[in-house]
Amino acid sequence: MTKQQCPQCNEWFADEDFDAHLQERHMNEGPVVEQCPHCGKRLETGESLESHLQEQHQELVVPGGLSDSQEARARLIAREESGALKTILILTDLVVLFILLILWRAGLL
Repeated sequence: MTKQQCPQCNEWFADEDFDAHLQERHMNEGPVVEQCPHCGKRLETGESLESHLQEQHQELVVPGGLSDSQEARARLIAREESGALKTILILTDLVVLFILLILWRAGLL
């Protein structure tokens, strides 16, 4: 069984349920003109996109609105890189401690 993702709400449906979903849920909706840069959800207006960002991605939205979405992404990436760097530093410390323990047990310290 294959599934399709709805371009309006990003939900997944079995092929046989997809057309029914579109007609029941999205038949009277207007055209999609905006897309969330974070999750890909498609929205009808810039205002609805801004609301979506505030409600669903509040930690990614910076003051100033949509024009700052690239800055928000950069901050998220920097936060992820910072966490990765901390992990690397902790692992490095553990390796150094392990080497010191081996040298101490061997009587070389």
